[in-house]
Amino acid sequence: MNNSFFEPVAVEERAQAQRLVQLVDMHRAALLKYVNRILNCAEDAEDVVQETCVRLMRVRDLWRGEREVRAFLFKIATNLARDELRRRRARCHGMHLPHDSLDLVGEEQQPDEIVDRCIALEVISSALSSLPPRYRQVFSLHVDEEMSYRAIARQLGISTKTVERDMSGAQELCQDRLLKARRAVAA
Repeated sequence: MNNSFFEPVAVEERAQAQRLVQLVDMHRAALLKYVNRILNCAEDAEDVVQETCVRLMRVRDLWRGEREVRAFLFKIATNLARDELRRRRARCHGMHLPHDSLDLVGEEQQPDEIVDRCIALEVISSALSSLPPRYRQVFSLHVDEEMSYRAIARQLGISTKTVERDMSGAQELCQDRLLKARRAVAA
């Protein structure tokens, strides 16, 4: 079989891919700065820019010139950054603390600390009892049974994201109720 028929196409594709790499390199610093401003996290910005470049390579037949490449890059990056922000909101990015990292009991407790802790436990218990059943179940499996989110998701037949959302909802409700109880005591 004669491969000379396919050689011009392969050479043209390679040249186009090389030109695309040059264009991406030319806009990479500005794109990274732009995405970092949106996400306020250098690591996440780097990931978004990397994914942007990969996606642009997949649609390289859609652009025709340098201006279009820049426009495609920034449009793709904007969409990916927005997706990341939505994911962060869904899992309350930065608000989760592993329960075992919290030090709820001090070495030497003062009587007022003991009372505060008892009130807090009552408030949390009341908040947890008002949760929907699945939220309570997810919370209990994670806190009492020390199961990972992935293991809980498998056991309950739900997604890991749903487990994260349920835990976030439970934590948010407990924090809200504790804050209200503290304000009531302070008033």
